[in-house]
Amino acid sequence: IEIGPRGARPGDLLLFPRHVAALVRDNPPVGELDSSDVMIHTSWNEPAEQPIETTDYARVPVRVLRWKVLDR
Repeated sequence: IEIGPRGARPGDLLLFPRHVAALVRDNPPVGELDSSDVMIHTSWNEPAEQPIETTDYARVPVRVLRWKVLDR
């Protein structure tokens, strides 16, 4: 998934099966949503920033959502 105006950007919601997170940072390779990027989420703990690759969600489908008011 592309990063930037037409793709995912920080603040977008990442919907995984049975889980929701928010994209925080696009790590290299810059410009694409991949497992090295950082999300903030809570999974039975306090909310924390965590690279997607260190979670159980690195290899599952993801849907990206953005509030319409932010889609400018």
